[in-house]
Amino acid sequence: MTATVVPVTVSDIDAIAEYLVATGDSLRSPQQWKDALRWASDSSPPNLGFQLRRDDGIVAGVFLATYGDTRDGHTVCHLGSWHVQEPYRLQSLLLFRALLAQDVDVFTDYSPFPQVRPINRRFGFDDMDTRALSIWNLRPPALRRGVRIITDPERIAATLRGRDARVFRDHQGIPGIAQLVVVDGAKTSHIVHRASPGRLSRARLLHVSDIPVFRASLSRVLWHVLLRHRSLFTVAELRTIGGPVPWARAAPSVPRQFKSAHVPESELDELYSPLIWAR
Repeated sequence: MTATVVPVTVSDIDAIAEYLVATGDSLRSPQQWKDALRWASDSSPPNLGFQLRRDDGIVAGVFLATYGDTRDGHTVCHLGSWHVQEPYRLQSLLLFRALLAQDVDVFTDYSPFPQVRPINRRFGFDDMDTRALSIWNLRPPALRRGVRIITDPERIAATLRGRDARVFRDHQGIPGIAQLVVVDGAKTSHIVHRASPGRLSRARLLHVSDIPVFRASLSRVLWHVLLRHRSLFTVAELRTIGGPVPWARAAPSVPRQFKSAHVPESELDELYSPLIWAR
């Protein structure tokens, strides 16, 4: 039986979720997949990826995607789960080509499997610099006048403007995701991080909107993460925080790849990507 490449739309969410649990990803329940896909659809993307649909309407494969933008306004397509049933494996690359044919400034693959990395390189993807630090949070903060940390959602919404306000709204309420704002005089930095479950865990920084403001209050932010989330360490990629931290040590890096003709990887972060829903 033949299968055709078609976009994944909102109406396909239930079928795609059931397919992934049954044949591709048993780490999430159908409801968790549905929640993640509905979140991805809230920003009115062109699609949620592409799928192979058999003539009888059954899903035979899928390559998910989420869409966002960079702080400089470049459009981003984040590649997600890719699974095709065995009889249709020869059509796997048709899904990949359909995604890459879109008019997008940059494509990312933040969790490529080892066997996928050479395929990505063949299609023009480059390896990203994912050097990361593990930063000790138990360091007394340097108190500076005029600096505040805001965590109340209503106050954050009233403080942020433009893209920062939209990013806050789009990522509010996602399990495990925490947001705060550093206010330094008239300047603000919106910070998104994830705290691992359990006592004395470690946090991971996903996004920093204004790196200089963040770094000027770094110890205060880390102290807040320690007290609020009981995280002894914060893990962050150098790209996210703008460089090294004197009291930090190197953390294991993870392979990531991207493809763009003109967008530097320094613009990229994990916002709107499938990693936002990683548990």
